[in-house]
Amino acid sequence: MNYEQQLLTPEWKLKRKYILDRDEHRCALCGKTRHLHVHHKKYSEGNAWEVPDEWLVTLCESCHAEQHGKKYDKEAIQKKRKKQYAKRRRRKENKRIKKGLIKKPVELKAKLYQKNDTAIHRELRKTFMDFVRGLKSEQKQEVKRELDSFMEMFES
Repeated sequence: MNYEQQLLTPEWKLKRKYILDRDEHRCALCGKTRHLHVHHKKYSEGNAWEVPDEWLVTLCESCHAEQHGKKYDKEAIQKKRKKQYAKRRRRKENKRIKKGLIKKPVELKAKLYQKNDTAIHRELRKTFMDFVRGLKSEQKQEVKRELDSFMEMFES
């Protein structure tokens, strides 16, 4: 198991939580309380969670980058976070749609009435493609039928 895989294990998550609690969820260098990482001062041959607690410290994202000799690019990090957030939001939305908690075409109707024609078609296509990616073929056909009936109503 490589290092990145080790950081996804329940053992590491438990150790990480313990270190964050120990350091009161604050960066040990600057005191920030957001975007915290648990930094290994030293690495060992074994698993990431088997190192002594003294070898681990809580650092914010920028201090962690400095510790590794990297330049902290705030704009790049913010872009990455926005993409990750959007991806998580789409995933959650698709789960809710699959469970039948929400219906995407209904939400589309409200959006479409607020935009001009070219924006409508762009938004419709983008949203539909994002929505359809996670569905099974039967669900795709059902959504397509609903969308077609909506488009007929919209065009008339």
